[in-house]
Amino acid sequence: MHKNDKDTLEFTSRLESDAEKARSAVTSNRDLKNEGIVRTAYRLPVDPTDPIQLIINGHAYSLMNISGRGAQIACSEADGFAPEQVLESMELIIENEPLALTGEVVYSTFVGPEHCVCGIYFQVPDEADQQRLEDYLNTKRKQIFPSKE
Repeated sequence: MHKNDKDTLEFTSRLESDAEKARSAVTSNRDLKNEGIVRTAYRLPVDPTDPIQLIINGHAYSLMNISGRGAQIACSEADGFAPEQVLESMELIIENEPLALTGEVVYSTFVGPEHCVCGIYFQVPDEADQQRLEDYLNTKRKQIFPSKE
């Protein structure tokens, strides 16, 4: 057997394995829904016109999506975010009202020359602030998924 044939077989095997994992995940999600288990935490997209902004160390970042537990931001390679980096100076501005929080970088992924996206996990120190964030997210959900009533 030629090396190229062996490489092709290994690649094909990995593709088949990945496809089976994907089919299994879809089936599992259907099973969960049938059992009455519904996903309640998910990220919502953020439009540049939305009244929300994330400031880290005095610099405003574009939010790509947000949840009650964190956000994804657009950043540059020069910002130097690294996984597990603790962010002690953050403000989430919701409708012109700042919410002080800390966080941690979960991931940083390059998406183009000098551009990256970064996942931030929020640590909201105050229950009232967490409720403000949840209220904003509920309003945003209603805008995206209007009721059929």
